[in-house]
Amino acid sequence: MKYVFEMPPDKIMYLAMILESYEDVAVVTTVEAGDKTDAARREGRYKSTVVANVADDYDELFHKIIASLNDADIKFRPAEKD
Repeated sequence: MKYVFEMPPDKIMYLAMILESYEDVAVVTTVEAGDKTDAARREGRYKSTVVANVADDYDELFHKIIASLNDADIKFRPAEKD
């Protein structure tokens, strides 16, 4: 299953390192940086994207890991359906 995360760029490396520490998760990061102003951050124009490919048998545990991060700035959504 493939998942997409959107977050402020200053948090992208933190999330990528956590996800890459699990052997059944492959991570690709891209930066979509806009203006580095407070207004741009509030309006969501300054963000990065992480795509995580997760092994099917690891999917349930992966959801628990993401839930444990508990960060309101991370938007988590499936990129494709089973």
